[in-house]
Amino acid sequence: MLDTGRRYDSPPAEIVFDLSSAPQRLLVLDQLPSKAGWLELNLLELESFQLEEHLVFSGQADDGAWLDADACQRMLELAGRISRPLADTEVLPVNFEVNVRRQIDAALAKALEENNTYFQAERERLDQWAEDQLLSAEQALQDIKARLKDGKRRARAATTVEDQAAVQDEIKALESQQRRLRREIFDVEDEIEAKRDGLIAALERRLNQRSHSLRLFRIRWVLA
Repeated sequence: MLDTGRRYDSPPAEIVFDLSSAPQRLLVLDQLPSKAGWLELNLLELESFQLEEHLVFSGQADDGAWLDADACQRMLELAGRISRPLADTEVLPVNFEVNVRRQIDAALAKALEENNTYFQAERERLDQWAEDQLLSAEQALQDIKARLKDGKRRARAATTVEDQAAVQDEIKALESQQRRLRREIFDVEDEIEAKRDGLIAALERRLNQRSHSLRLFRIRWVLA
């Protein structure tokens, strides 16, 4: 839908919206003292961790009151008809474009804050995961070391060839487990490093983030 909006040429026009076409009463629009004004929809694109798209609704009634995004969206859901095209000389409300720019900037600031929160949460999640993985492997390694120490003590104390052979087999198996666990620790450390590299790359993309906005349409609205 957004791709269609980018390609579609939407010349400014006055649109009359039929309040009676709503399936239920819309108090947010019914209670507007002024039933006419301006509405603009902009698409904000942010290239950061990934490409994000945000719709920014800006609406102002002729009495100067600003409509929130919900009121704008509900208005656009009503049945409407174009009553007339708008000339280039049509006068916008004072500071309308300035306030639209402020709303776009506010939407950008919110998106950046959400990205920062996401990054912090991912970093904390990775730190906890790394700590748990290493702690588990190191605890298992300490257990093997303790069992090896006990096995060597029993080997020294063995009084028969049979006992000595049994203990040596146990020691051999434990040493094999010890080598495997050490390799697993190295593998975990490599995985942690790879995940950290991914986070660093994401952070670098955030530092090189780009954003731009595109006006999808601007209309003069009338509620009837």
